[in-house]
Amino acid sequence: MPLAISDEQQRQFDDDGFFLVENVLRLDEIDRLLAATDALDTCYRKTQNIGPEQAFQVRNALAQHDEFFRLVDHPVTLPLVVDVIGVNIQIRTSHMDVRPPMPEKYGYQPLGV
Repeated sequence: MPLAISDEQQRQFDDDGFFLVENVLRLDEIDRLLAATDALDTCYRKTQNIGPEQAFQVRNALAQHDEFFRLVDHPVTLPLVVDVIGVNIQIRTSHMDVRPPMPEKYGYQPLGV
């Protein structure tokens, strides 16, 4: 018996291999995640001598900040993950890709055009 997945989400997953879950994070969660990301960005750029226009990757990102680790068992998404792949869930690694903002002229690109 499914915990959280709807029939439509299951159909989309079966057809496309994914489904979108909108409005999962509350604004306070987003604010905390952005603050954690900004703190990591500042630390990595300083200690690794990474320039402001350079992208970089953080390995084992879940261990870098509690806010990222809290996403593992988020009460909205974890039941959906269990419905899709079962209860034997293992996280082997986690990555965070950090990229500087793109110029505004590249910010919006219509898809499929």
